[in-house]
Amino acid sequence: MNALLSLIEWILLRLLGLLSPKITCSSPLPSVQVQAGRTSTLERLPVEVLLCIVSSLPTSSIACMSLTSKWHHEALFDQFDPKWRDDDTEKARFLRLLEEDFPEMIVCCACNILYRWKKSWRYRCPHHHKRHHTSLTGSSHWCFTNEPVVIYRNAVDAFLRGFAKGPRYGPQLEELNHAYKPNVSALFPEGLPEGLDIDKTTDARVVRGKLLLHSVHKLSVSLLAQPSTPQISRVDLSQIVADRLLPAIYKFDLQIGCVHTLSRVAAVILYLFRLRVGCDGDRARMTSLDLLSCGRCATDLRVRVALDCGGTCVQIEVEIWQSFGGRDPDNRNNAEDAHFSHEPVLKQPFDINHPPVRDLEKVFRGEVEENYTEMWSLNKYRRRLGWIQLWSWYYVPEMAQLRRYSVPCEDDWMPARSQDQALPLQW
Repeated sequence: MNALLSLIEWILLRLLGLLSPKITCSSPLPSVQVQAGRTSTLERLPVEVLLCIVSSLPTSSIACMSLTSKWHHEALFDQFDPKWRDDDTEKARFLRLLEEDFPEMIVCCACNILYRWKKSWRYRCPHHHKRHHTSLTGSSHWCFTNEPVVIYRNAVDAFLRGFAKGPRYGPQLEELNHAYKPNVSALFPEGLPEGLDIDKTTDARVVRGKLLLHSVHKLSVSLLAQPSTPQISRVDLSQIVADRLLPAIYKFDLQIGCVHTLSRVAAVILYLFRLRVGCDGDRARMTSLDLLSCGRCATDLRVRVALDCGGTCVQIEVEIWQSFGGRDPDNRNNAEDAHFSHEPVLKQPFDINHPPVRDLEKVFRGEVEENYTEMWSLNKYRRRLGWIQLWSWYYVPEMAQLRRYSVPCEDDWMPARSQDQALPLQW
């Protein structure tokens, strides 16, 4: 706010010819801090001239100027609505300008208030329970300190502000960079491997003003009921899948990825396992699919499956990249906003018949310079797999069945046709 006032004064001095001729356009701007006892150049102008000058400024800047002194307040008070009843955009901009002078405060983009981010639970706005926050309710599960929780738009803003200005202004990305074993539990019948833990590592970066999160989930599953059991035979593979593998990979449907990948990752894992131990073709040590993209939000993932210990142990790895956007509205797209909404926010539905072109893995590594908001293209080469929406299966532990819930169809507005069909566990 002081910087805005100093800039306006500097412009006025240039216009009035009061600056020394030795000062050129390359000279630094005046200091942000106004010297004690010094009368502002703007205060020496008639009110009519001041109003003429500020008439070209947005109301948010006028409101900030009105707070710099009593004279400015009296002169400019009638030039804007102090309650901002008809202009939420300018109110948000006004609060962002105020935010610069208050490191302990941050703006909530949903209700346009300033709140103390350090005293707020996980940096959430204290009004998060109100109706205007329903469209921003978190739906993307991530790792925060030592447990999987829900990420909110407020947390993204807080981390981005802390990254840009330092620890006085917001939390640091180091809070997100760690490895641990989340306590992911599921309801299984007695005797199934409930104790298996998914190892998770998380890494956060800011790329071009956007918060990106990279997480790796690893799980090792023994296919032997007892350590002394002989090696797997092709005859009992179906029973092993039903008894050992399916209950384990079912955990990947719980709080991993985005809300749109639930009940999908496990199906991809099972498909890769089938390729790995299939009867036809050579068996590679590691089977991996091309990058899969979510057609609803900015989430990409890759699944890998490998056999170890003489084919008696399955190593599963799910790698996920997510982009949560930036603080400014012009630095976010609909796919990034979809992380924080239960309702679809994409204006145009993705075309399931064409492959995605977005690659958040390369964006995270800093290998993409151009705009990466485009999700799919008619002219790109069709990869083996593209959309995670092609997969939507769920497992019923009590019945030891894997059920397919959707298959592709030609309707772009409805990329998956729902059906309920039990799949035989025959290999």
